[in-house]
Amino acid sequence: MDSDTLAPMTTLLLLVACETETAAVDFGPDLAGTVTADSGESGVVLPATAFGVSKGGAARVLISPNPDATCEDAAAFYGVDPDYNAEVVSAEGHCVIDVRLDAYDDVATNYDGSTDALLSFNCAMGVGEWVFERRSNRSAWYYSGAFWAGSPAGLTEYTLDVGAAASGGPLDVTLGVSSFDGRFPYDNDEADADPATGQVSGHVAATWCEAMEAAL
Repeated sequence: MDSDTLAPMTTLLLLVACETETAAVDFGPDLAGTVTADSGESGVVLPATAFGVSKGGAARVLISPNPDATCEDAAAFYGVDPDYNAEVVSAEGHCVIDVRLDAYDDVATNYDGSTDALLSFNCAMGVGEWVFERRSNRSAWYYSGAFWAGSPAGLTEYTLDVGAAASGGPLDVTLGVSSFDGRFPYDNDEADADPATGQVSGHVAATWCEAMEAAL
């Protein structure tokens, strides 16, 4: 399949293997860091907003660098509407983080290397803007700069803790990633893998967003 037929906010999810354990969460400083592709482009992780929801033993958190992003914007991120402009949750030179938990019972849980956790990073690297274009017989919003999508590179390359949450309350996430697998999904000429390095770590409290339940 031509990569341009993928949604502009393509996410590459890494499934990792280990048992999920319940653990107390030691929340660190605010989440921050940088993702730098081997090709040299970089995206900054500096959350301005975060939204999350849990229901039926699953949870989802979207961490956005856009201070104007809303719960509805976050929910639309997971849809397939070609008119969806990812700019509402993204920002030039920054990364959006998607956290998916397939086993979460609203108690403090450690997901280091767990098959129940999926992390993906979508980085609008460098200079660019979101533009509506027609590519490969598909019109949609695309980032005009270097857009990179990836996930932790392996079992030992990330940590993830999620705090206890009550319906309607904040969903606390603490994570750390130092090595990434990924690619530039818009780049048809160079379809090879584009790994990245960086140090992304810290804590974020996601505002409860019931509209995101459809993404669970």
